[in-house]
Formats: sequence, C-alpha cells, structure tokens
Amino acid sequence: MKTRILITGHLPENVILPLKEKYQMEMNQEDCPLDRQALISGVKDKHGLLSMLNDSINEEVLACAPH
Repeated sequence: MKTRILITGHLPENVILPLKEKYQMEMNQEDCPLDRQALISGVKDKHGLLSMLNDSINEEVLACAPH
C-alpha cells in the first residue's frame, strides 16, 4: 500500500508524475487555499503533507495528523 499524502495546492505535472508513482495523493483542486477545517480533516489519515506557502499550518493542524 502506498503512503498517503495531502497536497494543498496545484503543482506542475512534472512534479506530480514522480509523486504519483510513490504516493497515494489527495490534492486540492480548487483555486483557493484550503480552509482550517479542510486542512484538519485532510491530514487525519495522511502520512505526509505538502503545503503551499499561503497555508497556515500550526500546532492545531499538526495535532490532528497522528501519522
């Protein structure tokens, strides 16, 4: 089973392709940042987080990511 990761924004295809080979990805498809609740629910079952610069990742979000 592949490691599950959350990607909070759009990335170029040349970045996504190698990640697809190694990880099971959930990616934000919207043109706006994830809100706090979406971040919290998104990290709950993930082993990794690839966040964008405009994401506010704090202790509250990280505490919801047990892996």
